[in-house]
Amino acid sequence: MNKLETTPPLVELVYVSVASVDFTHQDLIEILKIARKNNYINDISGLLLYNNKGNFIQAIEGPEKAINLLFDKIKQDQRHDQVYQLAYRPISKRCFADWQMGFKLLDDVPMPEVQGFSEFMHQDANINHFVEHKNFALELLDYFRQTNTN
Repeated sequence: MNKLETTPPLVELVYVSVASVDFTHQDLIEILKIARKNNYINDISGLLLYNNKGNFIQAIEGPEKAINLLFDKIKQDQRHDQVYQLAYRPISKRCFADWQMGFKLLDDVPMPEVQGFSEFMHQDANINHFVEHKNFALELLDYFRQTNTN
């Protein structure tokens, strides 16, 4: 059996959630350190976006079984409320291959050319904005894929 036959299929899962606690910048850095360590062990990569309203958008990619197990943990994590899966799809290659978990605090980035970003960051948007406008969340992630900043 060759290596390609033993490689598990890759998937990408995108979800949004609301923080159930107020995270400081230092809290987020600590979460990121732990996530990077665990994701390295489980062959998971991805990107985490967070804004000061407590909204998360995350893309995680890796072996299907590992992604499913991680998402089950995320849904049970008491630090998350209103966890909504926006996308789940097989992928042939990773978009965030070099990132064990990339992170961006949305309030600290220049206004990207993503339709709706300005309105989202300057209004009292909540998780429903992402759920009702799935394409906005996916376009935002695509923007960060293309700029490949860490």
